[in-house]
This record gives sequence, C-alpha cells and structure tokens, in this order.
Amino acid sequence: MRKYDKLNRIRYNMKSKNSNNYPRCTVYRSVNNIYASIVMNGKIVAYANSLESDFKGKGYNQEGAYLVGKLLGERAKNAGIIQCIFDRGQYQYTGRIEKVAEGIRENIKI
Repeated sequence: MRKYDKLNRIRYNMKSKNSNNYPRCTVYRSVNNIYASIVMNGKIVAYANSLESDFKGKGYNQEGAYLVGKLLGERAKNAGIIQCIFDRGQYQYTGRIEKVAEGIRENIKI
C-alpha cells in the first residue's frame, strides 16, 4: 500500500469517527459475500450479511448486496435508528458497496 493511500484512509476514518452523534454503518466485502453492520458507541445495533438463508446464491453480485442493505435498513429501523453515517472503509463507492448504501437508504437516512 502506498503511503498516500494509507494517509487518505486514516483521514477518512478520522472524519467518520469524529461524528459521534450518529451511528456508523460499516461494510466488509469479501470475494463471495458482503457483510454490513450498524455500530453505535462501539456496539453492534443491527447486522446483516449475505450468508443468511434468504440470500442463497446471491451474495456475490449487486442484487444480493442491495438485498443485504435493504434488510439492514429494516433491522435498523426496528432498532429505532433513523439516520446513520455510511463508512465505506477502504472500498471505493462503486458496485456492491454502492448497492448496499442504496438498500439502506430505502429505510433510513444516510
């Protein structure tokens, strides 16, 4: 990893962590699956991933990512969360990461 990329990631993480007023939606993308969770004060409030029984064979594409985001948004809404900050981490905001955010936006404000 280049030094410039590492500094950008640190800068981005500091911006998202300094806004303690809202919970943070974190995303992890593997080759075959996608995982998303909403974290508030270091504790997981809502969690969804493509390994659940609803997503058999859909976890690796954009459709599966959209469904994971939609499920996470519903679970967050049931937990009483109306707004959160989307933390994309080291991933670019394209493809499956973008579809997760779109799915979450159907139920809560990002």
